[in-house]
Amino acid sequence: MERQRLTALAVTLLLLSSIRAGEIKTHQWPIQLDRPQIEVTEMPVLMDVGYQVSVKGGSQISLRETSPGTYTGCTSLAVQCNADVRLSATITPTGAVKGDYSCSMLNWDISAPGGVAVVCAKLENPELSSPGRVRVAIIKVSVRLR
Repeated sequence: MERQRLTALAVTLLLLSSIRAGEIKTHQWPIQLDRPQIEVTEMPVLMDVGYQVSVKGGSQISLRETSPGTYTGCTSLAVQCNADVRLSATITPTGAVKGDYSCSMLNWDISAPGGVAVVCAKLENPELSSPGRVRVAIIKVSVRLR
C-alpha cells in the first residue's frame, strides 16, 4: 500500500512539473536528436537609456562695437540630444573691463534629435583700459529637460 502511494505521488509530481514548464510544447516530446533545437522561451532585453546632450561650437565670443558705448557678439551652438531640452545662459564678468554685461540666447528650446542655438553677449558703458585682446567675461550654458 505504501509503495502504491509513493508511486502515485511520484506520477503526480511528474505531471505537475510538466504543467509548470510553461512554453515547452509537451506534444513534441520526446525530442529526436537529429532535429534542430527547439525554442522553449523568449525574454525581452531591457536597457536604461539616460539623457544625452552634446554641444559643439561656441568656443568663444568676440565683442565688437555696434554703437557708441555698446559692444555685442554672438556664436552658434550645435546641439544634439535624445530628449527635448531648454538651454539657458548666464554671464559672469572677469573684472578686466567694468561695465554692464548681459547675455541672451536665440532658439533655446531644442527638440530631439537636436538643433542650433545662438548665444549672444553684450557689454554697455564699458570702462575701457589699455588696448589688447582681454577675457572680459565668461558665459555658462546650462541645460534642463522641457
